[in-house]
Amino acid sequence: MARCPRCGKPVVRFQWYEVRRGSRIYRYLRAVHYENGKVRFCHIPKRALSSVIYGVNIGIAEAFKRVLMHYVIPPAKILDVTSGFRIMYEKLLELNAKYNLYDFIFIDVRPEVRPDIAADLRRLPLRTYQFDAIVYDPPYPTHSVPRDNRDYEYGKIASQRELHELFFELTKAVNNLNTYLKPDGILIAKVMDWVYKGKLYSAIEICNKLLTNFELYDIIIYRFFKRSYIRAEPGKRVPRKHSYFLIYKVKK
Repeated sequence: MARCPRCGKPVVRFQWYEVRRGSRIYRYLRAVHYENGKVRFCHIPKRALSSVIYGVNIGIAEAFKRVLMHYVIPPAKILDVTSGFRIMYEKLLELNAKYNLYDFIFIDVRPEVRPDIAADLRRLPLRTYQFDAIVYDPPYPTHSVPRDNRDYEYGKIASQRELHELFFELTKAVNNLNTYLKPDGILIAKVMDWVYKGKLYSAIEICNKLLTNFELYDIIIYRFFKRSYIRAEPGKRVPRKHSYFLIYKVKK
């Protein structure tokens, strides 16, 4: 059973409630407890989520924790179809060990990263309509390809072209995962723009075009500050400074 992050007591459920102040409406989260046959509420301090998260003092694990907890009310069942080494989940797993807020299922094509299920997201052995959220964090075409062609994020990648094509292929496969979500479930896609053969590809435009079973609900920009560049054309480099958390809802 989930436990309240504030008092540590067992929680019947979490719920949102609204407070009107003047012309504005504020949403807050509270935990519902039963004590001696009476209903008790515990108000959860909730950090407001900005549309831009600055990575100077906020690592990707903390940023993802804020995004997930803002859009997915615990307790909830989360499916990550490209989990990798679960770097984004460091803060969430620490929190989950104490309060059991989420039930995570990690899927990756590589058994060596020790996923819960070793499978290709294009052929998932799961039942439908059981998840509150699906997380999709594909390998980015901005990454360099290992010269020895070793396993790279999603199977054997031998060239930048294959990595470029893989993004389209995996995103098309994610479009068919709408049946794995509950009616009010969401898809969180963490993506990044990239340049291939001198052309800039917009991750948002590509995802919106390929994810036809979903509709874009919100965008959170994660801006990181480090020396990182991608080549746009010979002799020129483009600074790589941000990625996106795209929040999708199933199209009705």
